[in-house]
Amino acid sequence: MGNDRIYILSEMPVRKAIVTLALPTMLGAVVHALYNMADTFFIGKMNDPNAVAAVTLSFPLFMLVQAFGNLFATGGASYISRALGRKEFENANKAASISFAISLVVGVLMTAIALSNLDRILSLIGAGGSTFRYAKIYLSYIMAFAPVMLLQVSLSGIMRAEGATKEATIGMLTGTILNIILDPIFIITFNMGVEGAAIATVIGESVGLLYFIYYFLKRKGIITISPKNFSFDKAIISDIVKVGTPVAINQLLMSSVNTFANSIAASYGDHVIASMGINMRINSLAFMLTHGLAMGYQPFAGYCYGAKKYNRMIQGFRFTITIGAVFSGLFSIFSFTFAPSVIRAFIDNAEIISLGTVIMRAFAVPLIFMPVQVSIMVSFQAMGKALQSLVLSLGRQGLFFLPLVLILNSAFALNGFIFAQPMSDFLSTCFAVLLFTRLRKQLKEEMAGAGVKAEPAAVPQH
Repeated sequence: MGNDRIYILSEMPVRKAIVTLALPTMLGAVVHALYNMADTFFIGKMNDPNAVAAVTLSFPLFMLVQAFGNLFATGGASYISRALGRKEFENANKAASISFAISLVVGVLMTAIALSNLDRILSLIGAGGSTFRYAKIYLSYIMAFAPVMLLQVSLSGIMRAEGATKEATIGMLTGTILNIILDPIFIITFNMGVEGAAIATVIGESVGLLYFIYYFLKRKGIITISPKNFSFDKAIISDIVKVGTPVAINQLLMSSVNTFANSIAASYGDHVIASMGINMRINSLAFMLTHGLAMGYQPFAGYCYGAKKYNRMIQGFRFTITIGAVFSGLFSIFSFTFAPSVIRAFIDNAEIISLGTVIMRAFAVPLIFMPVQVSIMVSFQAMGKALQSLVLSLGRQGLFFLPLVLILNSAFALNGFIFAQPMSDFLSTCFAVLLFTRLRKQLKEEMAGAGVKAEPAAVPQH
């Protein structure tokens, strides 16, 4: 099994290798996006905008947990892939065990802090009235199971690092499908509403984690998370944190900025929060599809970079962007064309359908640029280029979205608030291409030092 995965990363034809690695992660990403949509969809059937708004306001806290999970998932996966490319199997196992152990500790700390300050947190994210009550019920369950969700993200990243994308996807699908099945049962059949959505979520996450633990206990892959491999190896911990921190910062900024954006939306009314929340869930389907493709490419890129197979990595990069552009373009056209029908499927409220349609069409346009931005970000992570990854992460939220939402909302009120995110996404993609262009010079030098004649290909223009 281990040799088969090394063959995929090192020798299999590039397009076939990317497809082999990416199909499972794309499937898992789509199902995960459907899972994110399921709570909103079934809660929407209650026809209570306050309940939909509560789940929307809770989403930044959900992102906060995933941010720390992705710190170790991305940082650990990047180190592991590069170590495998260099044939440093002992260090790869150390990195896996370190990621697992620290993830567990951080998850427990997050639960303790969140549950002891929940009312303050809810006030901070803009919850009030009936929305406050619903959000408190939902977040009480979600934050109590923060260690479970954090470990699930972390372990899936470790599995992908060794090329076990199919197995990682099975773990995600197991919990996600269970959650989707339980949502209508708890929310509608048992009439538990928001509480039912939260219970379905934590059950699904717990079952998914059990699968990951079972996989590692049975030692089905190249990497193990055995306690005997754990050590406070400063070099490995530093590398994991260095590469993973930009990902965590990006999601933390997204969480903070979304909280701030929700507070602005709240000033226009719960129907605006609900409309934004539904669109966030729908857009997450396109993002997760693109992200799933990039996550399949990541172990490939990390291994090839570690093994100094630069031409192979570049071919994989170009193929990933091309396929991603096709999917995102089709989704953009679909969203723009069928926006009213899609919103109506979530909630039968004329005000939300009308506003939601405007938002969906505004968000649809920049989707076609998403594969470029995500593929460049993942390439930085796979190569261990922490600085570029950090700058890009800071740029997307802090440099572009925050100033735009302040300026446009002040100048054009609700319309300005709506169009701030699409404009930010476009500018962020241009920024990503600029950073990648600067990196090409360094990569050319590394290729020359390795005796590779071919030069990196330019970023495809879209």
